[in-house]
Amino acid sequence: MFIFATNKYSLKIRAMKTLHYFCLFITLSLVILGTSILFYSCKDEEPQIDITYGTMYDIEGNSYKTIKINNTEWMAENLKTTKYSSNSPISNPGTDTNSWRENTDGAYSVYDNNINHKASYGLLYNAFAVQSASGLCPTGWRIPTKEDFETLIALFGDLANAGGKLKSTRTDPAPHPRWDLPNTLLDEPIGYDALPAGIRYPNGEYNYLGSRCSFWSATPNYPYNDGAYFFSLHFDNTIVGVATTIRNAGFSVRCVKDH
Repeated sequence: MFIFATNKYSLKIRAMKTLHYFCLFITLSLVILGTSILFYSCKDEEPQIDITYGTMYDIEGNSYKTIKINNTEWMAENLKTTKYSSNSPISNPGTDTNSWRENTDGAYSVYDNNINHKASYGLLYNAFAVQSASGLCPTGWRIPTKEDFETLIALFGDLANAGGKLKSTRTDPAPHPRWDLPNTLLDEPIGYDALPAGIRYPNGEYNYLGSRCSFWSATPNYPYNDGAYFFSLHFDNTIVGVATTIRNAGFSVRCVKDH
């Protein structure tokens, strides 16, 4: 088993939204008809965000870039393991749409059943695999919760614009993996490098390669508890979509380091 992370280099960026304001109070007294006039000059100071990059490995020895944002380390590539951290295999229904639809013990697939997509986009997992007690993420890592995603999004704006910081800059006409045009970004992306791996519907059909990515969270969809929350990015805007769906959908996975 290979589990470790090494930092390569670090940088600091400024957050998009200002959290604190520091006002310099300047008083200029001018005698105009016996009145003292006060002038105020305010300057906003943006909080610093520490970004550190590194590497980690899954149980099969696949390597992944990582990005540590302040105190939280994320995978910066989509998971592509075919084994749980317990070393037991994950089911792969492949082209058998009935097996995909009826699976309840955890399954993965590669987009359009084309193995060439695995290296660039990773695999699509159903939520039975995500929620499995066998552990989908490598030892020392876990599936991020809804709150983990919300914290990440808040660092770079809000649901309306944080997607523009989290997406990869790779855009058509570059070869896959890449986003379809226009790939709406916001300033300089941070290196989270979300790529549009598409999705697999509960009925087994595929869609959205090049135009959308969706990431599972570990948070169940209370009170129904028949699925989980997921977060999506799109090619033509900077929005981060948040929704829930049933466990038989196939989405990408980004693990977060367990502290």
